[in-house]
Amino acid sequence: MDVYRSNRGLWSLYTQSRETPVSGPSLLTRRGDTWDLNGGYPVELSAFFPPRSNWKKLLLTLAAEDILRQERAGVSQYREDWRRTLRRQFNAQNYYLTAEGLAFFFPMYAIAPAAEGIPTFTLPYGTNLLHLPEEVPGEMITPNQSR
Repeated sequence: MDVYRSNRGLWSLYTQSRETPVSGPSLLTRRGDTWDLNGGYPVELSAFFPPRSNWKKLLLTLAAEDILRQERAGVSQYREDWRRTLRRQFNAQNYYLTAEGLAFFFPMYAIAPAAEGIPTFTLPYGTNLLHLPEEVPGEMITPNQSR
């Protein structure tokens, strides 16, 4: 589990677990959560983008560019049909904040073989695409760290 706490009252984390079925390969699952502690409510992914922006298309384009860059560099391999499944497998609940930016992810096996784990892509702070300043001041908190 990784937890990110911003000085603007946002609390973001992801948890990951491994499921081992009776037969077949094990499966990593991840869940992301981001909360506005000032209001006490979860924050929708769309809240991080300007109103009426096509944020889903932006994130899918970012992921596609990252996949192409990784494959050209030979550091990752994705399924042959990743272009088609990228849009189908996108889930606006699969995101969290990190010290580097807004991270969004796809389920294991959705767009890549098991060796790639859970494909995760990051939109860095400081881009004019995010409806946030250069960064969300804050810190990563390890689960053992008390506050």
